[in-house]
Amino acid sequence: MRISSRSVNSRIERELIRIVFGSWTQYADALPFASALALAMSGLFPVLGRAPAGAIAIWLGCQILCSVCALMVWRLHQQHERRATNRAWLGRLCVIWGVRGAIWGSLIGTFWTGATPAGQLLLCTLVLGVMVSSFYALAPCRIVFATNLGAILLSVIGSLVVVGGGPFAAMIGIVFPAFALIILSYGLQHSAKYRAAIALRFENEHMTRVLARAKRSAEQANLARADFSPI
Repeated sequence: MRISSRSVNSRIERELIRIVFGSWTQYADALPFASALALAMSGLFPVLGRAPAGAIAIWLGCQILCSVCALMVWRLHQQHERRATNRAWLGRLCVIWGVRGAIWGSLIGTFWTGATPAGQLLLCTLVLGVMVSSFYALAPCRIVFATNLGAILLSVIGSLVVVGGGPFAAMIGIVFPAFALIILSYGLQHSAKYRAAIALRFENEHMTRVLARAKRSAEQANLARADFSPI
């Protein structure tokens, strides 16, 4: 068995895609956090500030729509995985997580203007937390992980350009890209380890099948010799 063969690489890629698709909970778990953030920034906690109600409603609506669409794609993958190629599923994952990253990055544009310094610090922390959670969920598929990180960064920087970042703008412009590069490098290493582990599993499964066939052949040969041996 050659690990570099096209068929084996395709099997490895398909297994990585299964891992990244995960369970339905990772497409719905954003809603409680998004709802809690929207509630906190609506003026319920004055220390964090108060964002416009219309902007909150639009941002929360985008979160709900993204989660619903992602769940539909996840269900499609569960039921009809073999009907599409690995490239097609990777493309869908990139769209899902790219859009989700852009929405989470846009929380800067949604809540920044009405936020207090404490609220702005909370928003920065949340974005960094989203990057870390993406590492754990998406690192096995490096292209999906890179797409998600890129969407978050572009959305954050674009939001700051539109609304102005104040004293935090320079820090965000330096810290966020540097943090994204660091976590991306760890993600690439993580992906390589996943690939190596899956390739080793497939090789072990192949060797087990080969040994099982050899054992059956030897047992059949022994039975055949016993049948023809003199009594």
